[in-house]
Amino acid sequence: MAKEKYARFLLKKILVYGTKEQKETIVNSFTGQVTKLIKHSYACQIVESLFNEYASHKQRNKMLMEFYDPTFALLHNQTCESLSAVLEAQQYSKETILNNIKQILTTCVDKTILMFSIIHRVFLEFFKNCDQKQKTEMIELLSEQLIHMVHTRDGASVAMQCIWNSSAKERKKIIKSMKSFVVKIALEEHGHMILLAIFDSVDDTKLISKGILDELLRSIDQVIENDYGRKVISYLIAPRDSRFFIKDYVNRLEQGDSSETSKKDPEKRRVELFDHSKSHILAYIKKHIDSILFNGSFGILIPLFLEKLGSEGDDLTKSLADSILQQAYEPVNGSDKKHCVEESASHFIIKKLLATSLGKENKSLLSMSAAILQNDRAENITSWIDCNRGCFLLVNLIETSNEKNKAEIKKLLKSSEKDLKQKINFQGAKLLLEKLK
Repeated sequence: MAKEKYARFLLKKILVYGTKEQKETIVNSFTGQVTKLIKHSYACQIVESLFNEYASHKQRNKMLMEFYDPTFALLHNQTCESLSAVLEAQQYSKETILNNIKQILTTCVDKTILMFSIIHRVFLEFFKNCDQKQKTEMIELLSEQLIHMVHTRDGASVAMQCIWNSSAKERKKIIKSMKSFVVKIALEEHGHMILLAIFDSVDDTKLISKGILDELLRSIDQVIENDYGRKVISYLIAPRDSRFFIKDYVNRLEQGDSSETSKKDPEKRRVELFDHSKSHILAYIKKHIDSILFNGSFGILIPLFLEKLGSEGDDLTKSLADSILQQAYEPVNGSDKKHCVEESASHFIIKKLLATSLGKENKSLLSMSAAILQNDRAENITSWIDCNRGCFLLVNLIETSNEKNKAEIKKLLKSSEKDLKQKINFQGAKLLLEKLK
């Protein structure tokens, strides 16, 4: 029935609406037929559905074992959670098993079944256990087809393995095959990891700039608005930085550190990619200058971005100061938009920007504290005393300013000391009064 054009729909309905026993019967009936049916244009959809939605963990392992060893029936009572466990159980036939898997997978490369998760799992297990020669042979077949595998975690891991273990020639083919799909890959839950692996290991930064970054940065608004796309842009600013990337990201990318093809100094590679991207990122921040401080997930990168820009970031520092001081603080009620000194994300970002002030002044760069005091609306900082968080920011402003600027701040706030003393319920006000003494 799974092979029939219309009868397969009956199987799908039974899987959706049938009893537990009926579903169990269907899953078990595919035993011993998985590798044959996965190549059938109709039956492959049923096999994929069974593997993803209806088979138990034990049944999925049985389905996978059919790819690993045709004699799996003799081993199905053993606990074999992975290909490595099968190879350990049958060490004498490791080469035969790997060759059998390779033969099956080779027939899958040019078919639509390459998009199925069961195939991705088998590919990944193969890459984890085969030798370099077998990897190279498989990469040559897969290099232009990887875009069909980016939507699953296993598929993305296979693509990353191909990038790490391929030659410069094959890497070029992989990147060229992504043409017109770069943005789509960047927005994928698992696919965006492939772009990070490319940034992390491919030495030809001109190829990356032309084949990946140009297409990506043309749609930077769309990319940054997406949770996964934002990680791709963030990686150009803060690669492997544990402040912005969880340990799982870094651990997965570290698997490529042993690549023999990657010979360029990683820091040099990162600098070249950042230099190509910085003008686009800078233009995006300036375009969204009034909202970027409220974007906690991307705005938090601004202090680091400014640090990397050096003197090129002085104009952006002025623009950020202008945005912060655009309006005097006024309390709001309900769902109305809060002032940047009161809203939690923007308050934290401003605090981080101020924390870099002394370090920037030591490098003769424009600091955030200096930019605020040099702004035409600098007197607006006096309104911040009406907000507890605003008081804390004024404390940060004083602590991160040089002696000249401290005197200027105290001069601006002198007329507000009386009002400040009345705000005894503000912890920030108490600290600020101490700083103004």
